[in-house]
Amino acid sequence: MNYWIIPSNPKFYNTKDAFKDLKVVQWQQGRTKSIEIGDIIFIYEGGENQSIIIKSEVIDKDIERHFIDDEPYYVGQQTFNAPWMTLLLIKKYPDNLITFDSLKAVGVKGNIQSPRRIDQKIITQLNL
Repeated sequence: MNYWIIPSNPKFYNTKDAFKDLKVVQWQQGRTKSIEIGDIIFIYEGGENQSIIIKSEVIDKDIERHFIDDEPYYVGQQTFNAPWMTLLLIKKYPDNLITFDSLKAVGVKGNIQSPRRIDQKIITQLNL
């Protein structure tokens, strides 16, 4: 099992409400082929919040047909392309609990603009 942080932009998708209402969300996997079923995905919300908001588990991947209706959570006219992965909500975090600064303090480098693997040491230090 691997751990990942992936970004979410509230200008394009209402991640918090989608997970709150649906519990299972299909997320654009893109070119990240090394994500596996059983991996843990932390979703980092950019913008004003700049913190981890969701802990989820990958329960399916490499999906070519989007079958969960999450269109009400799109902000504006967005198009997300296949492949997707299916994420199951494990935990929601309050805003500003695990901030960008706290991630930097435990060794996460650079801005979170694409999926990135994180090691167990960071998970342990942040008590995730």
